[in-house]
Amino acid sequence: MDAETQIKINSSIYTYLLETRVLPERLRRNPEELLCRIRDLASFAWSNHPGFFADGRLENLLLSMAEDMDPEIANIEILSELDQVEGSNPEKAILLVASYLYEAGGHAKVVEKIIEEYSGFRLVLVITQQDESLPDAFEVMRRDGALEILNLSQCGSTMEKASTLRAIARFVNLAILFPHPNDPVPVLAFGTTDNPPVLFDNHTHFFFWLGPSVSDVIISHATYMCEMSRSRRFAARTFFLPIRYSRYLHQLHDPVDKESAKSSLDVPSGDLCLLSIVLGSTVFTSYGEQNFFSTAGQIVRRYPQVHLFLIGIGEEHELAQRYLPLETRRVHCLGIVPDPLVYYQAADIYLDAYPYPSMGGLVEAITYGEAAPLLFHGSHRGLLNSGNIFESDLDLNPIDSDDYFARLEELIHDSRKRRSLVAILKKEQQEVESRLQSVVRELYEENKGLSHSVRPLPHSSPDFQDDDLRVAAMTQHKGYREVMKFLKGTALMGRAFSLSALRSRVYIYGVFIRRVAFGGRGRA
Repeated sequence: MDAETQIKINSSIYTYLLETRVLPERLRRNPEELLCRIRDLASFAWSNHPGFFADGRLENLLLSMAEDMDPEIANIEILSELDQVEGSNPEKAILLVASYLYEAGGHAKVVEKIIEEYSGFRLVLVITQQDESLPDAFEVMRRDGALEILNLSQCGSTMEKASTLRAIARFVNLAILFPHPNDPVPVLAFGTTDNPPVLFDNHTHFFFWLGPSVSDVIISHATYMCEMSRSRRFAARTFFLPIRYSRYLHQLHDPVDKESAKSSLDVPSGDLCLLSIVLGSTVFTSYGEQNFFSTAGQIVRRYPQVHLFLIGIGEEHELAQRYLPLETRRVHCLGIVPDPLVYYQAADIYLDAYPYPSMGGLVEAITYGEAAPLLFHGSHRGLLNSGNIFESDLDLNPIDSDDYFARLEELIHDSRKRRSLVAILKKEQQEVESRLQSVVRELYEENKGLSHSVRPLPHSSPDFQDDDLRVAAMTQHKGYREVMKFLKGTALMGRAFSLSALRSRVYIYGVFIRRVAFGGRGRA
């Protein structure tokens, strides 16, 4: 199925669920049930691109609930944990808000980097959804006195979480949000004007998310993402922050001993190491006719001197079993690797996974491993292009599959080409790192005096721009495939994908769609 049709289907299902499961007036009598459904619908839009990245039909409902929220339901026990000084000046006090922070992936590392760059500030980290322990780095910062951590998971309801977060915000003069796309708590908490200025870190720039209505500034980590925030997320202001991770910062200027790293991984002398971080691409596995794991399998079969290391997938995964020549013993599926430095250092070439690239992994592999990058083909400037994070004018994007393999051939056989490419990009990353603290401080100074505003969002309709088509092509979740499999047997598949067409078959498959999209939650 082509991506345009996928968007039409996604948008029709989204609108159907919105109008039948979220907007009915009777649900306003049960706020927690309504919030559960809002979160579920945002999850559906996050996973199955509906042709827009934010929507006032859904988010403005949260703003109306924010106005009515009772301040008396804030959790007193959590507030008592905050080191409050009555009458104190909140100058240089920053609130950081996240839904979850995990060891794997780059999300938590971005938050960690921001915390480190604001050394000397009072920093309060609030977690809205996570029950389990945070990554060790945050616990260390708390023990060292660099960070206060408050967890809202002990609150009895979503409204209680939001009221508590709003109360905490009274003690700071700036809030930076890092929530997951489906988390309604920040919108509820900051949905009134009596809040500090709110900066939203756009770490899920590929997807739909809740939050633009309460964001005074949307932070993006590539200039292209800033443009997207203005045009597709209704951003009032944007800020370009070329964020980089800091866990290996002390090695920024150190030489890399590739032979030693390869030896530690039992790679024979003279063989080449290829590396990719593929965690996201194990979830989002479809990209039109392209498949990264199929491509990776072709590479290993074509080049007997190549060892392929994949972080984020285990050998038992169905994609590994289906596409990778595991019997060669030159494919190493490593699963989750908290500290991948030795793999960066052993890598001669870093393969940018698709359709969901790891931009942080790409930067680290170049900067700390001196691995030459090979980006995926077919996206020269779009949302999914990792090349957006580089300031260099280098031509890094293959045009098509033939160009991709031609560039790979050159990188495999020409070590000088690898070294020259790495030298340019590593120098750029070193320069970015050298000015990063001043940029982060600029972010604070420019925005600490803003008056917080709340802006209801326009109602969105599906668009079919190149970015929409690319994102829609990669959102082939299991639940979505189940919906599509079921719909293929109905009259809907041969008609225009309008809401009226969807409603005409409600009796036949409406309950089924709700069960798949919402995972069985709520009443039919």
